[in-house]
This record gives sequence, structure tokens and C-alpha cells, in this order.
Amino acid sequence: MLSLNTTNGSEDALAEYMEQLNDMIVPLLTILIILGLFFMIIFLLSLGLIPSFLRRHRGNRENWMKFAEFPIINHSYHVIRTYYVGYVGSMFIIGPILGFAFVNFNIKMWPLLLVAFVLAIICFVCCYIVQLFTQVYLVTIAYELVGLCKNKDDLKEKHIEHEQRVKRSWIKKLYLIFIARDFLLMPALIIYDVVHIYQEMATPGLTMENVFVSQIVGMIISAIIYLMVPMATLYSIIMKISSNEKPISENPLRRLMFVQGVVISSLIMMIIVAFGILFIIDHRRSFNILIYGFQATGLMLPLQIQMTTLIVCKKADSEASANQIAPIAPPAYSEKSNNDLI
Repeated sequence: MLSLNTTNGSEDALAEYMEQLNDMIVPLLTILIILGLFFMIIFLLSLGLIPSFLRRHRGNRENWMKFAEFPIINHSYHVIRTYYVGYVGSMFIIGPILGFAFVNFNIKMWPLLLVAFVLAIICFVCCYIVQLFTQVYLVTIAYELVGLCKNKDDLKEKHIEHEQRVKRSWIKKLYLIFIARDFLLMPALIIYDVVHIYQEMATPGLTMENVFVSQIVGMIISAIIYLMVPMATLYSIIMKISSNEKPISENPLRRLMFVQGVVISSLIMMIIVAFGILFIIDHRRSFNILIYGFQATGLMLPLQIQMTTLIVCKKADSEASANQIAPIAPPAYSEKSNNDLI
């Protein structure tokens, strides 16, 4: 009788545990599905805008090369054209291949799976480069937004070339810094955490910590990178309002970066507000959620760059047409127009 009661109690406990687990998994899966669909729409929209973005950049390239900020804009063009397209394109190819192989799995599927494996490697490499680009671009944009308060429109050609060389050099250095962080600093901190955990497990009476040094350092670095743009944008707005310098719009690239800074800052502020509301509702919320939100905005950075470029250039063309003057940014390159001239 006692054994029967014990068995029933164990079954009830197991059923209760499974019910709690189900209550946790179902909302999590729902959130993941919604996020997956959201980012799929983002990626599809981004792929749809890439041809127009590339044409616009090629058409404006000759004019934009006259400005010191050109290396930053050109850097985003090359990354989006090569690595972002490779990342998103390979991801959309891998999905159907794996789905088809899962439904019709047999020995003949191995070549197809090999193709998917190669594409997965390409996707991983491109994804990592895009992730590095996101951080590098945010840092450079923040620096340039602070520099908007300084009038650099009257630089001579030699000075512009020097400024461009400096910016290219800094972009390369930032990549090296972030790569060193990922492959030197973070592994060293992870090893330290593992050793620390082993010591805690080997020492009786000590309680294990839930927060690790590598996690804290990673969160701090990510927070600094993603908060640089909002702070720089706010600083540039305040300084421009309080000064009597030329408006930002006189330099097309500086105006473009300012608009990008405003868009990026708005998204980050929305993430912070949403996290604040969640934190007020439930104080157990981890700051990891905030960092994940920042990183989600980073995934949308290529789309933001494309949209702001197209919108700002389109607006510049409209203003130029309305004023009947030469446009700040020349119209997008068109092969058809070149053929007509021939």
C-alpha cells in the first residue's frame, strides 16, 4: 500500500513538473517563432532593397568620394554587397535543402547535405563578418556624429585624402580589436570561469555563482558599443542647436550618417523602454535580455543602412529638382540611360 502511494506521488510530481515545463516551453517557442518570422521578413525586405541600394551607391560614388566620410559609407557598401548577401542568401538556401532532406531522407541525400554543410560554413563566416561590421560601423558612426559639431566642409583635397586614409586605418584597427576580443580575451575569461567553477566544486561549503566574469565583460562591452550611437546623436543635436555652424545637410554623407544615427538611436531607446517596462513588471528579468535586444537591432543595421541611404538620396534629388539646381546626391546609376546616350 505504501509502495502504491509512493508511486502515485511520484507520478503526480512528474506530471506537475511536465506541466510546468510545458508552460515554460510553449511561450518560449511562440516567442521564437514570432521572432523568426519577424527577422525573415526583415531579411527578405533587405534582400529586396539591395539592388536599389547598390545602384544608388554606384551612381553617387564619384560625388561621395569628394568627402572625408566616404570610407565609412563605402565600407558598408562592400560588406552588404558581399558578406550580408552571402549570409542571408546562404541561409535561405540551407533552409529548403534541410527541409527537403528531412522529409525525403535516404542515402541519395548525402550530396545535398554536403552542399548544405558547405553553405553552412559560408553562412557562419559571413554572419561573423557581418556581426563584426555591425560593431565597427556603430563605433565609427558614433565618432562621426561627435565630429558633426566640427566644420570640415572646407577641407582641401590633400586634407580630405588624409582624413580618408585615417578612417580606413581606424576601420581596420577596429576589426583587429574586436577579433582579438573574440579569440583572445573572451576565451581567456571563459577559461578563468571554468577554473573558478572547478575550484568551487572542489571546495566543500562554497556556493556556486550564477554570474561569470566572461558574461559580465561581454555585457559591458556590448552595452558600451550599442549605447555609443544614442549618446553621440544626442550630443551632436545639442551642440548643433547651441552653435551657429552650417547645417548638417550641406554634406550629403554627414547628413546620411546623422539620419542613420537617429534611426539607430530610436530603436535602441525603444529596446531600453521595453526592457524597463518588463523590469518593472518582473524584477527577476536579467540584463541579458537588454543585451539581446541591442544585438537584435544590430541584425537590422544593414536594412537601416539601405533604407536611410535610399530615403536621404531620394529626398536630396527631390529637393534639387524643386529648386532647379544640381542635386546634392546625383541620381542613381542607370544602364538604360547610358545606353540612350550611346
